[in-house]
Amino acid sequence: NQIFDLVGKGTVSLGIAPIENMTNGTVGETLDALFEMDVHIIKEIEIPIHHCLIVNPHAKKSDIREVISHPQAISQCQKFLSKEFPNIRKTETTSTAMGTKIIAASNKVSQSAIASEYAAKANNLKILAKKIEDKNNNKTKFVVIKKGNFKKSSKPAEDLTNKTSILFYFAENKSGSLFSVLEIFAKAKLNLSKIESRPTKAKFGEYIFYLDIVGNFCDKNVEKALQKVEQKVAKLKILGSY
Repeated sequence: NQIFDLVGKGTVSLGIAPIENMTNGTVGETLDALFEMDVHIIKEIEIPIHHCLIVNPHAKKSDIREVISHPQAISQCQKFLSKEFPNIRKTETTSTAMGTKIIAASNKVSQSAIASEYAAKANNLKILAKKIEDKNNNKTKFVVIKKGNFKKSSKPAEDLTNKTSILFYFAENKSGSLFSVLEIFAKAKLNLSKIESRPTKAKFGEYIFYLDIVGNFCDKNVEKALQKVEQKVAKLKILGSY
């Protein structure tokens, strides 16, 4: 992921990446990058998402044979595509913005992209249809990332927000491992608002687990629970408390 690469290398000070969509769930590429790159989360932003069908200036609806976009955007507009373009070829790319750049560079009237109104204007393209997302209340959560490891905040408690995100994996895949970690949070009376898993990409059956804890790392209860978790896992990474 280019955003994580730029932040991890220190080329830019901050980056913004999508982490979860209201209708399509977690963005796996972002979870993978949070594990692989030297970054942490400092903030979460929720943004309404409205997609447009974008084409080259001389294209008409009858010309369109292909749509190019990020897989999440294509998935979020399935009903529109099925109804208006039932036989359209769907080509996935790394971002919605990249889709618009591809069709602008090719100048083909047969190609279209799904992206924002801003992306269309930035590339001098035409909007064929607006608000084509399946859900009109579609929203995406984005995380603001910064280089380096998470550090405990020195802010007073009243200035702190109420979520701590972590990832961990086990040295070996054996029965009861995940339960032993979840039990720690249950005994500490800490609520988990999210739990996800992603493959380690090393071998089948090995996973990285991502958890959102309701509570700030500065809370003694949270900090003590995570100290116990660290003793149960091969690696614990605190992604952020925000």
